[in-house]
Amino acid sequence: MAVKDEQEMLNKNKKKKYGNIRYAIAYSILGFSALVAAFLQVSLWMLASGRQVKRIRSLFFHRVTQQEISWFDVNETGDLNTRLSDDVYKIQEGIGDKLGLLIQAYATFIISFIISFTVGWKLTLVILAVSPLVAITAALYNKNRRRMLKLELWQRRCWPLQEKFNGEISLENVRFNYPSRPSVPVLQGLSLTVKNGETLALVGSSGCGKSTTIQLLERFYDPREGRVALDGVNVKELNIRWLRSQMGIVSQEPVLFDCSLAENIAYGDNSRSVAMDEIVAAAKAANIHSFIDGLPQVVHEAVRHHVRRINSSSLLEQKYDTQAGDKGTQLSGGQKQRIAIARAIIRNPKLLLLDEATSALDTESEKVSGDSPWVHLMDPSGLYRAGDSRLQVVQEALDQARKGRTCIVVAHRLSTIQNADCIAVFQGGVVVEKGTHQQLIAKKGVYHMLVTKQMGHNDE
Repeated sequence: MAVKDEQEMLNKNKKKKYGNIRYAIAYSILGFSALVAAFLQVSLWMLASGRQVKRIRSLFFHRVTQQEISWFDVNETGDLNTRLSDDVYKIQEGIGDKLGLLIQAYATFIISFIISFTVGWKLTLVILAVSPLVAITAALYNKNRRRMLKLELWQRRCWPLQEKFNGEISLENVRFNYPSRPSVPVLQGLSLTVKNGETLALVGSSGCGKSTTIQLLERFYDPREGRVALDGVNVKELNIRWLRSQMGIVSQEPVLFDCSLAENIAYGDNSRSVAMDEIVAAAKAANIHSFIDGLPQVVHEAVRHHVRRINSSSLLEQKYDTQAGDKGTQLSGGQKQRIAIARAIIRNPKLLLLDEATSALDTESEKVSGDSPWVHLMDPSGLYRAGDSRLQVVQEALDQARKGRTCIVVAHRLSTIQNADCIAVFQGGVVVEKGTHQQLIAKKGVYHMLVTKQMGHNDE
């Protein structure tokens, strides 16, 4: 009997030992699985947060580039950098592994709640009594959120597109001051009208509002009072993307990209695939084709950004494939301006804006030309002819570009705007004189004084 009891005891101990081993193995597997799951949880949440941060930064940058210029006047660059770096990093910290831990805590709470309901349902019902308060709070939040989304959609609504733009421009009693300098008036009751196909030149001393007028037309800013209208329609009521698609702009410092000359020209119209024939035609109209055609043949093996636009291996196209360099460092100031003119022409805009477009060329031209433009500028019966100067080449390109479209020219050197249909002289944010070059010279007013002053400075 004693032997039998001892045998049973041994069997029980053996089973208990094997049971403990199984439990140990099970807990080891469970612990290893928890370790792997925790690693995957942290890794996947960090990966997801990294992707979200990348998307947030991309969207932030996209929205920043869509803001009005006035927005940049009142927002510091340092603040934008902080938002792109520090603030986004805080978001990454909030939606990374910490969010995973938060979800884990919620899951633990829910499972514990189920267990508590099973064990003590009366106490659980007491806890459920506060659930309506939570539901009401969530409903109020969602209602507020929907209202804010509607406001956002309203602010981002698209204005109707004009079926046709003839090119008539009018500024009616426009008053404007920059947001960063609210106490300094720039335009004080400016009124101007430009008919379809006319060329209007804006002249005056620095800070009188010439370039500001161009920026108002581009809708970089909106006037404080008055209105800017195209074909009688307030520009505020026009789709801004459509509005700017009707404009070609050549500024004082053209921005060229580190790619081929052909691609730099084709960037003028990114809404479609530009054919090589169009690029060459635009270059000829801008008087830059001869320069490009005279370049040595250089074949670049680097992958092009716009292969659809430049897909032939002809000698001419290889010359157009010559790299412009970073910011056009491989080109002179005059060559960069003519590339910019070709870029504006290829869009075939109805409105051409030239903001000091020849300022980088005038000094260069006067150095190579023995015939100063001022010799003829004071002669109302004659026009400026300076032999084969580079300025004349560019002026011919601009004259060609102006054909068939409305053009507004801002010029500091008055020798470049003699052929304008009308010249408006700015002073103190208003137009004090208006007329052709010959009329204003004969009037011997402010324009005559500006010409005389520049002629004396040029002689020095």
